[in-house]
Amino acid sequence: MNRATRGGFEEEMRFHIEMETEKYVAEGMDPQVARRRAVLAFGNGNAVREELREELGWSWFGDCWRDLCFGMRMLGRRPGFAASVLVTLALCLGANMAFFASLQEMVLRDLPFEEPDRLVEIYRSEGGDGSSKRGGNLSLKNEYAAQGDLFEQVAFFGGKWSNLQIGGNGFRGNALRVSDTFFQTLGVSVERGEALGAATPDGSAWLARSLWESAYAADESVLGKVVQVDGRPYRILGIAPEEAERVAPEVSLFLKVDRAATLADPFDEGLRSESAGVVWARLADGVSVEKAASRLVSLERQFQERASSLYRESNDWERLAWEVVPVQEVRSSWASSRLLLLNAGALLVLLIGCVNVANLLLAQANARSEEYWMRRVLGARGGRLVRQCVAETVLLVGLSWLAALGIAMAGIQFLAGYSSELFRESGTVSLGVEAVAYGAGLAFVCMLALGVLVGQRAVAASKQAENARSGQQTTPGRRAKVLGSGLAVWQTAFTLALLIGGGLLVKSFYLVTNQDYGFETNGVVTGRIHLTDMKYEEGERKEAFKAQLLQRLEASVEVESVSLSSTIPTFGFPDQLVVKRDAADGEKPQRTFVSYVSEGHLKTLGISLLEGRDFLDTDSFGWQTPVLVDERFARLLYPGESALGKRLNLGRRPRNQNNWPVVVGVVESVKQTALDGDDGMPMLYLPLKGSWVDEFSVFVKTQGSEIAALKLLGSEVSRLDAGMPIYRSGSLDAVIAQSLSGRRGLLWLCMGLGLVALVLSAVGVYGASSFRVSQRLREFAIRMAVGATEGRVVAEHVGQDLRLAAVGLGLGVLLASQASRLLSAWLYEVEPFDWQTYAVLTLGLGLVYAASSYLPGRRGVKANKVRL
Repeated sequence: MNRATRGGFEEEMRFHIEMETEKYVAEGMDPQVARRRAVLAFGNGNAVREELREELGWSWFGDCWRDLCFGMRMLGRRPGFAASVLVTLALCLGANMAFFASLQEMVLRDLPFEEPDRLVEIYRSEGGDGSSKRGGNLSLKNEYAAQGDLFEQVAFFGGKWSNLQIGGNGFRGNALRVSDTFFQTLGVSVERGEALGAATPDGSAWLARSLWESAYAADESVLGKVVQVDGRPYRILGIAPEEAERVAPEVSLFLKVDRAATLADPFDEGLRSESAGVVWARLADGVSVEKAASRLVSLERQFQERASSLYRESNDWERLAWEVVPVQEVRSSWASSRLLLLNAGALLVLLIGCVNVANLLLAQANARSEEYWMRRVLGARGGRLVRQCVAETVLLVGLSWLAALGIAMAGIQFLAGYSSELFRESGTVSLGVEAVAYGAGLAFVCMLALGVLVGQRAVAASKQAENARSGQQTTPGRRAKVLGSGLAVWQTAFTLALLIGGGLLVKSFYLVTNQDYGFETNGVVTGRIHLTDMKYEEGERKEAFKAQLLQRLEASVEVESVSLSSTIPTFGFPDQLVVKRDAADGEKPQRTFVSYVSEGHLKTLGISLLEGRDFLDTDSFGWQTPVLVDERFARLLYPGESALGKRLNLGRRPRNQNNWPVVVGVVESVKQTALDGDDGMPMLYLPLKGSWVDEFSVFVKTQGSEIAALKLLGSEVSRLDAGMPIYRSGSLDAVIAQSLSGRRGLLWLCMGLGLVALVLSAVGVYGASSFRVSQRLREFAIRMAVGATEGRVVAEHVGQDLRLAAVGLGLGVLLASQASRLLSAWLYEVEPFDWQTYAVLTLGLGLVYAASSYLPGRRGVKANKVRL
């Protein structure tokens, strides 16, 4: 309202009052009494001014600005209250933005390839559900490429961690072997240098853009240089596009597969059975994944009609399913379930936080009832009070959203440390526009709901204050009671559901880390070595290196025992073999894990020998190879009899059974692939000596310091070969712990959400109880005045709160029993409805609520006692 309009309005008000005054004076009233009666008849001038401003609508912006300034002053007078609300909403909104940013990047956002919806992955799986997935190979890739009516382009790629050296810099990196159609199939182009194609010479490489920028400062002079990959030279022809790095984690180089290998015969049974890598294809226009899968199954059936019996036994087309799945779905399937679960948990925490904040705001509105009544007396209408409350809520939620941006960035950094293990995706996650908008949308919904709720409560509180001054009863109405009770019940239910989910994960993690591994880790250190340099191509040099390393380490006084093994227990998947018994004509073969170990391996890892003997120094890989099998293998292949002395058919072994490998010992079964799963597959051990294995782990059991043992291992390897890198090194406990990093990350996230929910809920119960106590102070005073004891009053108050809590706890158990089924894939030896976990957490949360209700009740009684 401008100055001229305001002046005219004031003049009109004075005119009406003067005319009314003159009327009363003419009737014989005293002039002062007449003016007073005229003013009362006109009404509250401030209310009339407020109504005029709202009708004209000219001062909306100015009024909002004044409301915001007044809200800032009020929050400044209550810093503790403001800090509680800000921290609560900032934590809740920040967690939601961080998880949504990860979901957006890893699941919702399209892969950065041309027409990603036409890009598919082709693989074989047992059971048809992708649970036992077999990789592809160049033989199958060539067969798929021949189906021109199905696929426009088909590419093969397979990663391998290798020893890399460019110039004088040596390091370990993931070198991705790719077919000449790799970049074309993805629909991306090489940024600098030469493109990859059929005419590209063998021994060509493309440097990953991330490595080029980080290690070589984007220096183009690296083009044309030679990089040694496991001792073989490759010439760097270009810089691969950044999009190509999304196909595999931590890619350093892209290496062209040799031309001879790309000509793999699609009808070679041995090549066709390999799991050497991944096959991606681009569907032709109008071709569906169902049509492509149906054609591939038909092709495999035709091939098996003329294949050998051994191939048909290992690749039964009725047991194996040919899957053609969109790459977007394959890449996001693992992360989507976990991220959706975490996003749902974050939303629950936000709901709990909003309930908490609502209780605090309602308690504050009740405490400010006198202020609201005074403003009503001075002319403020109900809508004006609501607008003021909304303005204060806007300030609180807006400041919380700004603080949540920083919390979200910190949360994204935390998630980045677990992304490859927890989500199997190493893509860069940032706080993008979508995540910021998502957080702003959540903040707007919170602001709107809280503002209207508190505004309505402010109007009701002003009326209660007016009734109190007139001596009327001021107990809250039914609507307020139902609202408060509903908030308390749902807050309790959501909190218990989150706590139970986290509790189930904690119990699973405890069982995983405290189980019997089947081997000992105390005092054992390990490091992995890859003998792939050109100077180790000869088998004699590899055997000499192994023998000298064992001899040097065993010579140390602190070393108790040393062994070499092709595998690390619980870390990754060992190689597999198809095994048949010596007298098993026509019998279905048994697939088994295999590990190549040196003598003394059982002693070093403390694996129990149940029957027979260990490997000797004279045992070597070859005909009549001595074999160790685990007890699971013995039970499966030789039930009810001893496995000692039995001869095994390990695939394509000599036809003469006298030359087949012979079982010389049975050992205890140990965890192989992971601590948190039972692969169910048996295990056999073959001698490392004389085998083709060039990558192995060294295990050193020391009587002294593990750090000293690691230094000894590094120094002895350097003495044998100064340029030989040691990787995946550390104590065996640390290496095993690394295999649990994904489970540990999920545990920390779920437990973090549960603990935040617990703290917020406890504070919310305290705030809600304080709110109810503030409404019942008059009732408490009356009851104590007529003889009720302090304890009885407090007990009655706590009892009312616990009755609400009991309803919420019951509802929370129902929610948890349904939600915990989503966690079943990450539970180990724990049922989704584990009654012990449910009982302990339900009882614990009930005790927390009892304490949170007792404290405000006790304080309210003490305050009334002082007043009385």
